Amino acid sequence: MSKSNDNERVYDEQVNPLVLQVYDICKAHDLPFLMVFEHAPHGYFCTTAWVPPHASANLHTLADDIADALRRKTIGRGGTPAPRITDIN
Repeated sequence: MSKSNDNERVYDEQVNPLVLQVYDICKAHDLPFLMVFEHAPHGYFCTTAWVPPHASANLHTLADDIADALRRKTIGRGGTPAPRITDIN
């Protein structure tokens, strides 16, 4: 198994369940957050965020900038896979 496949498997099996748990906790307590993981080479990202309206303008701007960059594929090391954006509110 290649390292990139192993990293994706580790992300899917171990990290993602924790991300979902953090998301649920933060949303339940109205705690804004933003996480970005590069789990495969060439800029394959997974982004998860809870950015409610009351979050600081800086967090809103950062979340928007990261989401835009991921959609335009301007973050990463030159690969072409489309980013997976799990949830940006």
